[in-house]
Amino acid sequence: MNVEQKVTNKLLKLKEDNWLMNHEEILPFTWEILPYLESVNSELRDSLVLEFIWFHIYENHYTIEALLEILKTLLSDQYLFFNISFKQDDSVFKRSFSALIIAQIVSFFDYHDYQSINILQFDNILEKIIYYTEMEHDYRGYVEHKGFAHSMAHVADAMRELSKSKFITHNQLVKLLDVIKKKFAISDYVYINEESERFTSAIINIINQNVFEKDYFAN
Repeated sequence: MNVEQKVTNKLLKLKEDNWLMNHEEILPFTWEILPYLESVNSELRDSLVLEFIWFHIYENHYTIEALLEILKTLLSDQYLFFNISFKQDDSVFKRSFSALIIAQIVSFFDYHDYQSINILQFDNILEKIIYYTEMEHDYRGYVEHKGFAHSMAHVADAMRELSKSKFITHNQLVKLLDVIKKKFAISDYVYINEESERFTSAIINIINQNVFEKDYFAN
């Protein structure tokens, strides 16, 4: 039995037990499974690794320091920007699912109104999400035999969460709209896996900030 199968089996057992494990084991195990975000096994990537991390984020089982360290790692060249110049390549899974977890961490901080992310940290997250969106050119939604890559849907989720922040400025909202507009204008791929709906959700949140003049969108 290879290492990936052993990890899969452990996660399957944890899922049967509603993801419960000793608190002191949660963070070390998270670091162990995080690299499997790049797995082409959709069950391992989506239904196990992602769900494990989501569960423990929302159950508040990570310390604030741990979440910030996970966030820092996900924003790095080894995750969000991993092989960013590659197109139609399996590395998109690692980038895309990094963006999705970033979205969930930002959402968690916003929901609990924690002061752990200061304005400089927020600016760094937002700028990296915008830069990633500009640099990502693997637009595939569903990849046969490998599951959803969904880079644009996942980054749209991150934009949706960032756009709700108390830290966000008018100029940053404009930057988000500009990069969304660019991704809507691509000519080499047609969005067919709810990417447009996810971007629309982000746009609605941006509009709901009520910082634009009435005629802004008419222009």
